[in-house]
Amino acid sequence: MEVSLKQSYQACRRVTAQASSTFYLASLLFQTRTRHDIQALYAFCRVADDIADSAELSVAKKRAQIQAMRQGVTTRKLPTVEAEIWPAFWQVIDRYDLPQKELLEVLEGVESDIEFAQPQTLRDLDRYSYYVAGVVGILSARILGVTTKTGFESAKNLGIAMQYTNIIRDVASDSSLKRTYIPANVLKKHNLPQDISSADNSDYRQAVAELCERAEDFYDKAEPGLMEIPAQHRKPVRVAFQLYRGILERVKQKQYNVSIGRIRLNRLSKLQVVWRVYTGQ
Repeated sequence: MEVSLKQSYQACRRVTAQASSTFYLASLLFQTRTRHDIQALYAFCRVADDIADSAELSVAKKRAQIQAMRQGVTTRKLPTVEAEIWPAFWQVIDRYDLPQKELLEVLEGVESDIEFAQPQTLRDLDRYSYYVAGVVGILSARILGVTTKTGFESAKNLGIAMQYTNIIRDVASDSSLKRTYIPANVLKKHNLPQDISSADNSDYRQAVAELCERAEDFYDKAEPGLMEIPAQHRKPVRVAFQLYRGILERVKQKQYNVSIGRIRLNRLSKLQVVWRVYTGQ
């Protein structure tokens, strides 16, 4: 079935809306073309992530589907996985001359989750977060018209900070997938069992607090470079920045207890962030 560009962008919007209410809200604040293009990039990343997380697919099928996505990037061979998103995504690649190397790094990072290996150190977790989110920050910055080294460094750090935030709030759900992103040496430092799936997640508050502190460092590094984003795109990025940092603040308010369910901002809190950013209050 042939898919028009309009249909393809609509498919990207659907994937984004279903996957992340927080990111989707921030994306809606961009001007129309930028909004569509950012959603197309997000959809590409989300489809890959969903493959790695699938409980239905075998390891071999997951690797085959990631490889099909790789070929979609390098040879424009249409993958059968979420085929609707690709015409829009290819247009975005061409419009902004997105580097294949960076797009393939995203897939490399996602593929590492297929046969998961717990990071041993915070540096390992930084590296993983760079591949699955820091690079996405850089690609997003290209779409937004960033041209400076400082701007790209800020985008990378913001992506890593957001990934840390996701890891922190998903400790309980990730443990059900037999994944522990808290590095082994951090658990050892706090005398905690390495197998978090067999433990009470509320015991992990000190380790979660350490990850929160590192995430805050990445947010702090990212913030000055936000001024490198062209003015017409700055406020939507600022909203995303504050929404994700707000989740981290909520984790602190819950005293780092991530066993009580997925910590999120409610709709009113999100709208208050948008209001503050756009009114300067």
